[in-house]
Amino acid sequence: MPPSTIIHISGAHSPMEDFGVSLAALIVAEACNVGLVPIEKPNVPALTRARLLQVDQGYLRGETIAAANARLIAAQAELDIVACWGCGHIASADGLRFVVPVCRTCTPATALSISAASAARPG
Repeated sequence: MPPSTIIHISGAHSPMEDFGVSLAALIVAEACNVGLVPIEKPNVPALTRARLLQVDQGYLRGETIAAANARLIAAQAELDIVACWGCGHIASADGLRFVVPVCRTCTPATALSISAASAARPG
């Protein structure tokens, strides 16, 4: 059974066998921006083009992805090591770290210093 956040557009849960395999393949394909061709396997029922399209069109929507992402973030917050990473002010992409002023406890002075630091960085 899929996570409770991954529900068909009709509101039903999936009775498909190996639904998780199809879902995981689609999420990886989306994250890697490779399309369906690399993950299609005609001899694997969960990875046929028809199944992948069915799952993609029926289950992967903005609201289901956002809800699943919220569950992942909440679960990550329960890990002890996360406290060492700060309170959500840092993001990273391609090996670069960025300070992100998203914390509700940021004061105007903090926001100003973040803006000044960003403006001082070249390019």
